[in-house]
Amino acid sequence: FTLVDGNYKLNKVHYTTTWAAMEECVSSGLARSIGLSNFNINQIDDILKHAKVKPTINQIESNPFIPQTKLIDHCHKHGIKVTAYSPLGSNDRPFVASDHPTLLKDKTLLAIAAKHKKSPAQVCVRYQIDRGVTVIPKSVTPSRIEENLDVFDFKLTGEEIKALESTGVFFRSCCPSIEITLDGPSHQRHHHPIIYHHPP
Repeated sequence: FTLVDGNYKLNKVHYTTTWAAMEECVSSGLARSIGLSNFNINQIDDILKHAKVKPTINQIESNPFIPQTKLIDHCHKHGIKVTAYSPLGSNDRPFVASDHPTLLKDKTLLAIAAKHKKSPAQVCVRYQIDRGVTVIPKSVTPSRIEENLDVFDFKLTGEEIKALESTGVFFRSCCPSIEITLDGPSHQRHHHPIIYHHPP
């Protein structure tokens, strides 16, 4: 999508065409590595089928409320590294609502953090590291930046990782709903993430 005058317009250029153009940047020396963002398994397979240059990385939203385990495993299977954005749940997103679940207040996360004498945020960062995922927590506060780096003196067990992925909540925080009109501009209806509550 392209944002034009406050409206989203559907881009009709296929991503394989865009990828071919990015490959030209590699062949001409303008880029050393190229990657993907928010690509699902089918899209990744489509790229791999057409690509001359394999994607180096796929950047996706991931945290215990949206583990993306199958997608991460698929990337790793094909030698594609994964970067997790919104690893702490993006509580500062502009479209947060009072009824949205808060990752850093989740009871399972709090219990594991207390066990390791770490903050919930540190456990979320370590959760990605222990799954072989590069993690990019966002902060502008020096003390929190230092805290996010202080995660290399403990590890999560397989049982703890499974517990974090079994909270019963699926929450995609970086996905505002939009109404798509294929014959014209698609107008943004509201900012509201996708929330699914699964029984434990």
